[in-house]
Amino acid sequence: MKRSTLDLLCCPSCRTELTLRGEASNTSENERELLCSHCERSYIIRDGIVQFIDLHELESLNRRFARFYNRWSRFAAIFDWLSFLPMGGERKARTEILRRLELSNGPILEVSIGSGGNLPYIFESPRAGELYGLDISAVQ
Repeated sequence: MKRSTLDLLCCPSCRTELTLRGEASNTSENERELLCSHCERSYIIRDGIVQFIDLHELESLNRRFARFYNRWSRFAAIFDWLSFLPMGGERKARTEILRRLELSNGPILEVSIGSGGNLPYIFESPRAGELYGLDISAVQ
């Protein structure tokens, strides 16, 4: 996680600012975490990704979807490939969808980023800004 990203984040529980514990110079990336001084929750940073969601805290459909994605994520590439076939293939479909976004060098938030299938196509654009992703699945 880039340090500049910290300015964009807040605690999802109480909306208070977060602080980083475990500087990169003296801890491994997997030992870092974000802390909330107000509600005292902490969020582990794993492989540069903040883990804001705890599967045990999810309810009803969110919990079911998270479990489904966690179990079936290894097949995501096959499902993506098959789902884009009727649209002329993955490259054609994703390129067309992203072309319609009218990127303007500003920040991008991709919700339900999954395994990042759109990332190569977004980064091909000279008008792509800083990209942030959000997903309910822990294994994506």
